Amino acid sequence: MNPIGKTNDQTKSTEEVQSAANVTLDFPLKDYKVNLEPAERLMALFAFYNQKNIDQGKAWNIWPEWELSLTSMKDDLHFVDPETDTPEILVERQQWFNLLQFVYDSKVVTVDNYTISVDGIHGHQFSFDMCLEHEVWASPKSLVHHYERIKQGSGEVIGPPWQRNTMKFFASDTIEHSLEDYWQCPQYVPDYGGMFTGYPFDNRFCIGKKSDETFPLAMLSLIHLCIDDCEIWRMHFTNFLSHTGQLD
Repeated sequence: MNPIGKTNDQTKSTEEVQSAANVTLDFPLKDYKVNLEPAERLMALFAFYNQKNIDQGKAWNIWPEWELSLTSMKDDLHFVDPETDTPEILVERQQWFNLLQFVYDSKVVTVDNYTISVDGIHGHQFSFDMCLEHEVWASPKSLVHHYERIKQGSGEVIGPPWQRNTMKFFASDTIEHSLEDYWQCPQYVPDYGGMFTGYPFDNRFCIGKKSDETFPLAMLSLIHLCIDDCEIWRMHFTNFLSHTGQLD
């Protein structure tokens, strides 16, 4: 048995898959030019393949047949091969399952195209774009502009080129929050609650993933940090005080 539940029937038609699923896709499954980079479509693709698990309340374990080869996801992850898959590959595939199922199931996380928005438990909202190609998160709504610039004049669908881009028209490692410029650290944050920033500080955090983290693991950690709605403020305010020389 395949360890992640991937079917070996490569000839199964779209209609046959859909007949057993309630999840619908806003794109044709057999379109080799479809753009699957947006987080919304990537999640929908995984949900489509895991509809039976959704119906039965089980963890997702069905890896898409071939569609990920149309994305910028790491090449080694595209196709399941029990004979060549390393333990690291299996772990990272499971991390993608964990991330996408959590986002799909969550009532406080919404996805719109590339943009993921998270409602924190204290009422603040955080948002960012998921960039699969460069394995970073970026300013919300910035990736559409980025790919439009990259493909300007090409007439192609917005999405990544087959070769990696060298130009980036977005700010990476950036998360927006729902407070205004010159924001006040929320009162409930230990040590810094109620303190104001002292210079033009906009409504963005700059947080990058750790060098030893995979992208899906880092994304899930970031989402949980936003849901927590506390430590992320403390981290950012500590950084602000450090850069202004106010931190001992």
